[in-house]
Amino acid sequence: MSTFLGMDVEQVREHAERLAVGAERLEALGERLGATVREVAWTGPDADAFRHQALIDLVQVTAAAGLCRARRSTLLAEAAQQETTSAGDGSAALRIGGGSVPDAFHRGLATGPYDDPHDDIAPLGPEHITRPDAEDLTAPRDLVDLLANLDTVARAQTDQATAIRVQEILGADGESRYIVYVPGSHGRMSNTLGPIDLDGNPMDWNQNPGALLGHETDSSQAVHAAMEAAGIPYGAEVVFAGHSQGGIVASNLAADPSVNGGPQGWRITDVVTVGSPVELAPVPPTTNTLNFAHEPVAIPLPGSSPLGPSTSTAIGLPDVVPGLDGNPHDLWGTPSHRHEVDLPTISYDLGDNHSIPRYQESVEHRLEHDPDGVAASFQDSASMQNILGPGAALVDTADISVSRAEGTYLDTGALAEWFEENWDPRDAIL
Repeated sequence: MSTFLGMDVEQVREHAERLAVGAERLEALGERLGATVREVAWTGPDADAFRHQALIDLVQVTAAAGLCRARRSTLLAEAAQQETTSAGDGSAALRIGGGSVPDAFHRGLATGPYDDPHDDIAPLGPEHITRPDAEDLTAPRDLVDLLANLDTVARAQTDQATAIRVQEILGADGESRYIVYVPGSHGRMSNTLGPIDLDGNPMDWNQNPGALLGHETDSSQAVHAAMEAAGIPYGAEVVFAGHSQGGIVASNLAADPSVNGGPQGWRITDVVTVGSPVELAPVPPTTNTLNFAHEPVAIPLPGSSPLGPSTSTAIGLPDVVPGLDGNPHDLWGTPSHRHEVDLPTISYDLGDNHSIPRYQESVEHRLEHDPDGVAASFQDSASMQNILGPGAALVDTADISVSRAEGTYLDTGALAEWFEENWDPRDAIL
């Protein structure tokens, strides 16, 4: 009687192909989900909550499909390695295992159906860079100042271009460091699940699913291009400040070893984000992160009843966006270089809870009333004090306008003009 101790290569390859078929079915399910949600003519808070839940479901389906493809690649590699081992003297050990799900996504094993990998960012030149009046600018001194700059950048976005701000800060040690401000999504939220790029702004809503899974997106390309155009020297220390999708992109870039620590990259020391689902990004321990999220808070309200005094409770709504990643740190634990701070809100306005001004107000309150807390400690860290400390001076501020390349998006403005000039609704009736 013989005992089989090795790998059945043909069975492994058959299983790998079944995984590929499963991935295709899951992706088709995701496309059907997106199409169904887009067809729902529904507005209001309940509709927004429904679409947010649909986005969570879509992320989970896409993640499962990506995992299937990643496991397929691993199995095929192991099968090939087994054949090589069997053909030799049998001394080579069989390596079993693979990267974690977030690592696999960041290696680009799944591209996802919601972004065209052939998209490009339009070339950037001096005409795309403006400098605000220096008299209106001062060096940022705390996290609230960072958010003020971030809000200014967010308001400068248009349908055709995103705005990325880069500030050069001269530290007390004589070394220049840089702050990169990345705003959140811009445009029609209805295109969150849409496969078509509707405008020239690379930070539109349909980049979110891919960004959440760590894919390279138009938005990540835009930030990288802006950093290059601003002339940040390779190897320089960089701090990111991002909101919503901008925070996801900043975290993804910090998790990319070619960007963070590569020979043609930078040393990203810190990432500060508000309202961002960033826990899936495998940011290395050399980079510290701080993410703020609005959570509802219960506040006792005095009242009365026929039986005497009573107390009722007011509970607001959370910012739902930071939870779109499923909050994996709640299950796996939060690494020591990652910091998460919940901020109270009693607002019932989901949009307001997610806005930068509301986060500014909440962060300022937290810093004032909790001087020894996580946020204050992060702000007082050595790397952050290099750009916020009293010895740091603002050298330059550059606002970079970044667009998609012509031909890589559907220009809805031009399309509307064409219909206005060339199409008579009566033609459709006749």
